[in-house]
Amino acid sequence: NPTFTTGLLSNRRCTVITSGISKLNGEEIAVRFPVTDGVPLMKQDRKEQNGNVMIAERNVTTSTLTTLLNFVNAPRLMHYLSMEGAGHDDEVLQGLDSRKYTFYVITVDRPKHRTHRLLVQYGYRFLRQLSALGDCIYVHLSKPDISALVRIHYSSTLIPVWHHIERA
Repeated sequence: NPTFTTGLLSNRRCTVITSGISKLNGEEIAVRFPVTDGVPLMKQDRKEQNGNVMIAERNVTTSTLTTLLNFVNAPRLMHYLSMEGAGHDDEVLQGLDSRKYTFYVITVDRPKHRTHRLLVQYGYRFLRQLSALGDCIYVHLSKPDISALVRIHYSSTLIPVWHHIERA
């Protein structure tokens, strides 16, 4: 999202990757974002007014999560991933080589059932929903203290709505 690029670059030293993340490399996708002060628009951006907000759309080329992790020489084991795939988390996860890269803990914003199934397939266990907004936390089964985490933090009363539907 170009809205955040300038801030990321001005406040810290980091690698900012401007490709979309998906299950395939090299796809062209349209990304929509609100135009705010400081957002660098490009000549080819398409713009439209949506109420009081100007919305811009830009085509970006996709990369898989594995490709991006390879590019930045990420370690095979990482402690935390916060996923915010704007409803496309399952496509992001399909582009992850889970045999090569593992995250001990992943949080997902309102995961769809497909995302939950992929995480379970990749060796993650649902721990709990963190808030009424739907953020959920998953822990990888290889995490050394997973039994203690589940015993202390698992909450069957804070499970996502889709979990109730699936059991019904």
